[in-house]
Amino acid sequence: MVEEGKGGNSDDVQYNAVIVGSRKSGKSTIFKLINNAQGQNTNPNHIKFNMRNYKYEPTIALNFSELKISKVLNTKLYDCGGRRIDRKKWRALFPQCHVVMMVVGATDYCELVEDDCFASGTKHNRMLESMQIIEELSFNRWLTQTVFVIVMTKTDELDSAKLMKQPLSHVFPEYKGGGDAKKAKAFMLQKYKDAYKIKDKDIQTVELNLNVPGAEGTVNKNLTTRWGKWIKEAGF
Repeated sequence: MVEEGKGGNSDDVQYNAVIVGSRKSGKSTIFKLINNAQGQNTNPNHIKFNMRNYKYEPTIALNFSELKISKVLNTKLYDCGGRRIDRKKWRALFPQCHVVMMVVGATDYCELVEDDCFASGTKHNRMLESMQIIEELSFNRWLTQTVFVIVMTKTDELDSAKLMKQPLSHVFPEYKGGGDAKKAKAFMLQKYKDAYKIKDKDIQTVELNLNVPGAEGTVNKNLTTRWGKWIKEAGF
């Protein structure tokens, strides 16, 4: 994002990208993979994360890095905590935000997440919670022009066997795709897009498998290198 506000036509513009989502959705993994692929371009002291030995640690408040995606696309990247108490802090980043990446998992439909604001043991369906988050974001006045991207992770974990054992139709009776993983992913992505209530908004979707060698290249190809195109189309 442009430091002085949204918009601008400088040859060396600063953009802000924010990664949000429910807890344990893969936000921090994407943040680290983007930094692995791009961070060393602007930080000579950049430490490359070893994703093979990476151990999940929940983001408290937020993580931050500065990247140079291309010759003219300087980006500040924020990885925001997914706890309810942390979500209140997202709003401070939105007035100067050009790209919002909402991270969801392909297996979220059959997973439960514990509510950190109520008595221990209270759990919610992770996909339904993410849909609620997207709906809330859709009404934020600062995000009307912002590029909104739904990033689906864990695509490698959704297959016919899982869908037959834990049917998607148990959560969404209208789903008729059975054990077809391709149809299931398309159905879920559409449900997420429908959760965004401003219907004239062009929602981008990206599917990522983060559990393969060279995942940095996959994230770079399917996500970060497309930011420039999306930002231009949004009119920034």
